[in-house]
Amino acid sequence: MFYIVPPRLALIPPIEINYDAQHPQHVSFQCRMERGSSDSLSIEWQYLNNTPVQSTNGISIDKSQLEMNKLVELHFNPVQREHFGNYSCVAKNLADSTYSIASLFIKCKLIYVFINSMATRESGLDDVSDLRYSSVCKVPTAQNYGGIFFMMVRWNSPIYIRKSMFHI
Repeated sequence: MFYIVPPRLALIPPIEINYDAQHPQHVSFQCRMERGSSDSLSIEWQYLNNTPVQSTNGISIDKSQLEMNKLVELHFNPVQREHFGNYSCVAKNLADSTYSIASLFIKCKLIYVFINSMATRESGLDDVSDLRYSSVCKVPTAQNYGGIFFMMVRWNSPIYIRKSMFHI
């Protein structure tokens, strides 16, 4: 009797790098099937919205080890800030399908913070020197978020704001 075994993927460790445009970096994720039947096996990289990752903008996919090692690699060369995000490796065979998530975290130095002059006046700040900051930003990829660019800022030092902002 012949049994078709559903695929099971190895866990993919997350990668976190410090982005530096002056020193390009290369990172790769490996998606490897640990167990399962090879009959009609497909392994594919996808964004979390289920669209296939395309080889473009410094991203490439290497399927050369699929038949021999049941392995597909996702390469970022060079890594760019917009590559930040989660990627899904999906394995399918005749029995079932499964996935594993790969997370790419990119830390970058915040070079410039623009404070809208209207917001500055409304908040009671007279100039940007009222804010003291040193920060690191994380910028998710536009492809993962429908073209909307988000930025999270982690403050490494306290923010000094005049009390008049809070109307105390």
